[in-house]
Amino acid sequence: MAIGGSDPGGGAGIQQDIRTVTVLGGYGSGIPTALTVQNSLGVEDVSPVDSLYLERQLENCLSDIQFDAIKIGMILTKENVEAISKVLTRYAQGIPVVLDPVLSSKNEKALLKEEALKVFFDKILPVVTVITPNIPEAKRLLGDEDDQTIDQEELGKRLFKLIDGLTQRDIAVIIKGGHGTEGEKVKDVLVDRDGKVAIYGQRIATTHSHGTGCAYASSLATFLGAHVSLRDAMRLAREFIEISLRESSSLGAGIGPVNTLTILKRAYEREIVIGALKDACSRLESHPKAGLLCPEIQINLGYALSAASQKHDIAAFPGRIVRIGTQLTRVREPEFGASSHVANIILTAMRFDPSIRSAMDIKMSDQFLEKANRVGLKVAFFSRKDEPKNIKEIEGSSLSWGVKTAIEANQGLVPDLIWDDGDIGKEPAIRVLGKDPLDVVKKALSLIEG
Repeated sequence: MAIGGSDPGGGAGIQQDIRTVTVLGGYGSGIPTALTVQNSLGVEDVSPVDSLYLERQLENCLSDIQFDAIKIGMILTKENVEAISKVLTRYAQGIPVVLDPVLSSKNEKALLKEEALKVFFDKILPVVTVITPNIPEAKRLLGDEDDQTIDQEELGKRLFKLIDGLTQRDIAVIIKGGHGTEGEKVKDVLVDRDGKVAIYGQRIATTHSHGTGCAYASSLATFLGAHVSLRDAMRLAREFIEISLRESSSLGAGIGPVNTLTILKRAYEREIVIGALKDACSRLESHPKAGLLCPEIQINLGYALSAASQKHDIAAFPGRIVRIGTQLTRVREPEFGASSHVANIILTAMRFDPSIRSAMDIKMSDQFLEKANRVGLKVAFFSRKDEPKNIKEIEGSSLSWGVKTAIEANQGLVPDLIWDDGDIGKEPAIRVLGKDPLDVVKKALSLIEG
């Protein structure tokens, strides 16, 4: 059950809550505490739902339906605080209750009135099991808004100490790090009776983050409702938000919503990626002379999900594609996370051009390079002899460095082929790049045809 404000644009509030619960496999319900007038430019006005009507909605649902978890967002008024507290005290015993303390909108519209904040600690916090403020929200709850020296972990400890004295329930505080100063990393800090733990994630460079707090708390509640441990639920919620932020975009003139539907798109896209690799490999296997492309280390062919960010977002062939006579054959069917080697090539290329999502390594041959020039393929080069010592010492970094170096030397444009001259223990090779596996295979086969 999601209890919170209604966002007519659908990016936050109970609309985002229900969408998040649904894509994670749950059944979401929503009870509004307030109606808002807002769009991507901000909140213009807020009107509370009558507290008696809110109480009746909560009473009717909770007395009839067995909920696995409850998420609370915007409450707005003192009367709503009291109504929610009254009903949850009666019906929410033994149910995880996650509170996202929505205090104001991004354009500073107050979403919890001062008189409501005064009873917030006495009425709401005793029925909550997890509270998920960001850094500014935690400071305001503690009355330390102007303190620039207090760090995230200290905030968590102070807030936990304050709340733990108000309730008999096992309470946990998660201070979200989206407003932190960890550079490219985001740190979330959990404090509970078992101690303290920090979980790090990747900071996603986007301005389109409307509804992120709602989605985080709703995903956390969904995982807890499925009996996932708190620490694992916290990690899964962070991963879910990262995936959703990677494909967020504007739906208007202002701040767009976090795209929690990305996880559904990815599930569908994974099947497309695997199918495309199988089809392209069949094209290779059917060519009578494709074995001529094969280097000593054999061939691998990879294909990435859109917005891929890690090895497990890229599918390739376990055991590689091997030469038998003059032909090629796959050892096993493609899987996600099967090759760090090809993943490093693709991920590096995608940083320059996100449309380049596929790559394959083939034998280095001067004849192939000459043919590439004749058929109009763009070629770039890097020398392993120029590789810095500190890069060589980091496992898996050589190819990322080499591909990056070659693309930068090509004015930042991703070429069709990148080759290197090898080094001690390193076979010279050509990497063929393209938008999809069939594009890559066609380019590779053009080097031995005609």
